This record gives sequence, structure tokens and C-alpha cells, in this order.
Amino acid sequence: MSDHVSLNLTETMADIRRHRETWLACEAMSDSASAEKKRHVASQFQRSLGRMQEIGDQKLALVAEIMENIETRIRQLDQSYDNLS
Repeated sequence: MSDHVSLNLTETMADIRRHRETWLACEAMSDSASAEKKRHVASQFQRSLGRMQEIGDQKLALVAEIMENIETRIRQLDQSYDNLS
């Protein structure tokens, strides 16, 4: 799962960089086509930021799973120690 999350993060960050470059190129122009292009890029930014939020949620879920596994292992070790005493 973590490899999948990392890949999605890398792809989404590349998308955001491309959107930024397109936005900056539109800033340099002043025609009506650039205004339409900026609206389109703003929409793409919004979708990319939504994907970033999903990736953040996936990372938090992964951390929660890791913490749960650690806590389970600690309980097992504590029980094994108690059994040795």
C-alpha cells in the first residue's frame, strides 16, 4: 500500500507542477483565451488538491495500522514476559 501511495503522491505532485507552469504562462497573456485556460487550470488544481487530500488520508490510515500492529506486538511481548515470570 505504501508504494502505491508514494507513486500517487509523485504523480500528483508532477501534475500540480504542470498546472502551476500553465497558470504562470496564462498570467503572462491577457487575452480572453487565457482567462478560459486559467479557469480550466483552476479546476485541475482543485482535482489535484482533492487527490492530495485522499493521499493524506491513506497515509494516516497506514500510520494507524502500523500503530495498531506495534501495540499488538507490545501486548504479546508483555504477555510472554508475564508467562516467563
